[in-house]
Amino acid sequence: MKLLVVYLMFVCTCICLHAELKFVKDEINDTIEDIASFYNFTYKFSNIGSTPIKILDIKTSCTCTIPSIKKNTFMPNEGGEITGYIDVNDKVGLQENIITVYTDSISQPQKKLFLKINITRPVEIKPHVLFWPKCSSPVGKKILITTINSWRLHDVECNKKLFDIKIKGECNESEISVTPVSTLRSSSDTVKISFINKDGDKRKYIIHIIVR
Repeated sequence: MKLLVVYLMFVCTCICLHAELKFVKDEINDTIEDIASFYNFTYKFSNIGSTPIKILDIKTSCTCTIPSIKKNTFMPNEGGEITGYIDVNDKVGLQENIITVYTDSISQPQKKLFLKINITRPVEIKPHVLFWPKCSSPVGKKILITTINSWRLHDVECNKKLFDIKIKGECNESEISVTPVSTLRSSSDTVKISFINKDGDKRKYIIHIIVR
């Protein structure tokens, strides 16, 4: 009987004296362009419990996701935030990460946060290299371009003494035809293709063109 009473007192104490982190949102969904190097995120929370709570550790499902926090212990009704960033470099498509927050709370030993970032590539160019064998027929080869959102073709640069270029297309699809002036001797150059969006941001791609 005494053991039962002690157990009930312990249960009541755990119910009355608890700590819990309440997040404003536990999932972030966003879409960005691959022009960005990093994506910054913030999860805001508050301790809605009646006792202090300590964040023991924060782990992520991907090494490209780096979280940080300025302090570890939060009093009742005190707020805080977990900030961090995702290394975006060379990533395309949906990036899904789980951030697990470990605490010293009996009622909430861990809390999972979800991060879903869709990285789009506003400009697609194929191929990235054009090649002609030396002394072959100097036929034209095409660079195919597809753009999305507000990006559009802005400028094309090339050494016209070595290669002839022609541009055609409209809206989100276009093509650049490249033809060597001569294939009787080795030559090489680059086609510099510039794009601009409605905000005036610019980006440039380089296509290698070779006769060898």
